[in-house]
Amino acid sequence: MIIGWLLCGFTMWADQPFRNHRYDVFKVLPVKRHHIVFMGNSITNMFEWWEAFGSDQRILNRGVSGAVTAEALANAEFIAKGKPAKVFLMMGTNDLGTKGMDTPEQVVENVRQLVDCFQRLSPKTQLYIQSILPSKSGIRTLEKEMATNRALQALCKEKSITYIDLWDDLISISENTTHTMDGLHLKASGYAIWCQKIQSYLGIASQLSSDVAARQQSGGSGGSYGMRNTYFSVLPVCPGDVLLIGDEMIHGGEWHELLQSKKIKNRGTGWGYPGPSLERTLQSLPCIFHSSDGNCDPAAVCLYAGVSDVNGSADLAIVVEKYIQIVTRIREYAPHTPIYVMGLQPTANAAVNSNRVQPFNAALQKIAGTTYIDLYTGFEENGIASPAYFEGNYLYGKGYLKVAGRLAKALNIKGVKAVKGR
Repeated sequence: MIIGWLLCGFTMWADQPFRNHRYDVFKVLPVKRHHIVFMGNSITNMFEWWEAFGSDQRILNRGVSGAVTAEALANAEFIAKGKPAKVFLMMGTNDLGTKGMDTPEQVVENVRQLVDCFQRLSPKTQLYIQSILPSKSGIRTLEKEMATNRALQALCKEKSITYIDLWDDLISISENTTHTMDGLHLKASGYAIWCQKIQSYLGIASQLSSDVAARQQSGGSGGSYGMRNTYFSVLPVCPGDVLLIGDEMIHGGEWHELLQSKKIKNRGTGWGYPGPSLERTLQSLPCIFHSSDGNCDPAAVCLYAGVSDVNGSADLAIVVEKYIQIVTRIREYAPHTPIYVMGLQPTANAAVNSNRVQPFNAALQKIAGTTYIDLYTGFEENGIASPAYFEGNYLYGKGYLKVAGRLAKALNIKGVKAVKGR
């Protein structure tokens, strides 16, 4: 388990627990020789790459929100040992956005060592270094980003690997909100441009059409929630699909790997515990159940939501009422689809569990016309989240494997089975 790297003199960031739980999830998921791995920070983490390329299960997302190059290097070995076919790396914007590590030299030195790691442990892996995207967010400057990209391009030439220049294609990130909401991360239309640029290197055609900008919807949300919604609004729901809708716990899992099926689609959102409110989840539904070509009723919907509200102080009866609104709205969008409601998991606070989480879960079990999946029992120890499965409030790798097992059993769908893990 990676517990924070005190490298280059910087201290733990506030989102370190989130980053650690992502890294730990990766450690239980196998990387194999046929896989294509996307490594990076939140810009990689946010997107459903495998769906954009036709729900191709060879594609793995190993992006981590907030990650810097030192962390990518520290966690590269367990990916390299799987000897994947290809690795697409975009790293460095968080280094350049953090005082004390915002130099091209630091970024390039860490990327150099990462390349060396792969060339030593997996010499047949094809490496692709993608340019840092233009952004003036925070202390970032275009000048430092361009200097870093020039140095990365020189490194690629030196190491005989491929450099992919996305700068001109997405220069608008630093200029307007056409493809971004925050001047750093991307809407679906930005990813459509990116996917078109790299599809020849993947050898897989992008499924994002040229009209994505006209079709994308934010559901009225801003920031990362709104941008995540734009992806949902352009990704199709196909016959037999199972939608996992919810907050940070859902977003943090690579569910098509955990349940070993291309039918499983992640519609979770939010970084960091406790994640979005139920109102945010409600806003996402029109985007998820959009009416674009190829969209249809899914085979099942699994809902995990309410962590933020239950951890708050609102009357639980009002929280349950809002949850039921979400279930009702899902029924309106997909009237023939079975709905599975997942009980909230225990927190690190015993009082919150006994006074809020358990009563809320009891109310979920009474929602008519739904099937309840218990994700509380067996995850709790001495009144709090079990350290066997959690670090604080964050579900870790073993915990995700256990959740996947319960989901697979409840769904009982052919071809959907929990991965055994590493």
